[in-house]
Amino acid sequence: MRPAHWIAAAAVAVGLALLFWPLAEGAAATPVRAGGLIIATVGLWATHAIPEHITSLAFMLLAVILGIAAPDVAFSGFAGGAVWLLFGGIIIGLAVSDSGLGRRIARSALRGLTRSYVRAVWGLMAACLLLAFLMPASIGRIVILMPIALALADQMGFAPGSRGRTGFALTIGFGSFVPTFAILPANLPNVVLFGAAETIYGVVPTYAEYLLWHLPVMGVLRAVALVLIILAMFPDRARPPEAEAVPAPMSARQRNLLIVLCLTLGLWATDFIHHISPAWVALLAAIVILVPAFDLAPPTALADKTNLQPFFFVAGVLGVGALVADSGLGAEIADFLGRWVTFDPARPFLNYLSLIGVSMVFGTAATVPGAPTFLVPLAQDVSAASGMSLMTVLMTQIVGLSAMLLPYQSPPLVVAIGLGGVRIRDALRVILASTAATLVVLAPLNFLWWRLLGLFG
Repeated sequence: MRPAHWIAAAAVAVGLALLFWPLAEGAAATPVRAGGLIIATVGLWATHAIPEHITSLAFMLLAVILGIAAPDVAFSGFAGGAVWLLFGGIIIGLAVSDSGLGRRIARSALRGLTRSYVRAVWGLMAACLLLAFLMPASIGRIVILMPIALALADQMGFAPGSRGRTGFALTIGFGSFVPTFAILPANLPNVVLFGAAETIYGVVPTYAEYLLWHLPVMGVLRAVALVLIILAMFPDRARPPEAEAVPAPMSARQRNLLIVLCLTLGLWATDFIHHISPAWVALLAAIVILVPAFDLAPPTALADKTNLQPFFFVAGVLGVGALVADSGLGAEIADFLGRWVTFDPARPFLNYLSLIGVSMVFGTAATVPGAPTFLVPLAQDVSAASGMSLMTVLMTQIVGLSAMLLPYQSPPLVVAIGLGGVRIRDALRVILASTAATLVVLAPLNFLWWRLLGLFG
């Protein structure tokens, strides 16, 4: 029996003990029983003992039949925009991958970079950021870009296990996930956190606002920091490559899909004008792509090629967040944290750093996609205690979640490590260096940027 199975079994045992604790009776029992069900659910999510979508569906069902939550609470994830933003991202990613458009975009961005390892790493990072605007699913971007990066490594003479090849693979893995926290629909944790915020508080930033707040420091500067870290840890020199092949002309499907993607991006970027949620824009794009007459995706794409497991996983995550708020468990957790973490309205920078630390702890314990289920229900109490606005608290939680300590916290990084043949210790070195740079340099700069924009007072 693997260690993960022991951890999952322990989480389920603790959850069952709390669910059926003999003293858990009456109204006061609701937070205890909710906590038991959530511990078991998060334990199964974190260890992958059973598929995440099955755990999510079981959570929603048990919450209702055990009388812990009403159906409109347990299944509230399906009512918010987050799951539909994810659904749209899944369909967009499928079309981009199946049509070859994603590969073409990546190759176009990397042309002319094969003669310099340093230039190639910068180009790969730029491709990661560019594709994040066009393709919302980070794992999908990694699946598209990693084979291109490894082919580029072969062309430049970087054998498996070499520093250059490892540097390319880590650039794709980290570049597709870490700096793209700065783009609202581009990462699952963003979608989960603001889906939960919409469900619980009815608030969500516009695409343009979010981009302005995060892209300059936590997006661009963070990408620069990652490149410098990777180049310092994995230096190498390229072998002169052969002549690059001229790409074939763009097909009609690729051209039409690119038009749809550009229109989608345009609607996302101007949502402060038309006030249509990015989720509904993504769903509209998915509908257009799935219409057989437009020939943007295979006719049986939804039936045969679409993986909807993340859709049900996110719905379950949002349901957990709603249960934390509805059961009173969030207030209990906030009270517990209040005894250990002190917020002072007169010290906004200290509040900001403390909240980043709290978010990192939850991200380590519950993985980055699962942590928002605990963090978002606490946001209102943290806002009241710290004097920070609710939106500033939510934004700061994003910064904390993006500062990871271990690879397992991020499923996209785990996928990248596997596809790229990267050693865990190499990925761990980059993670720790990136988080150190975030806490020491980027987080303070981000605080100053937000203060300039008015998020602090």
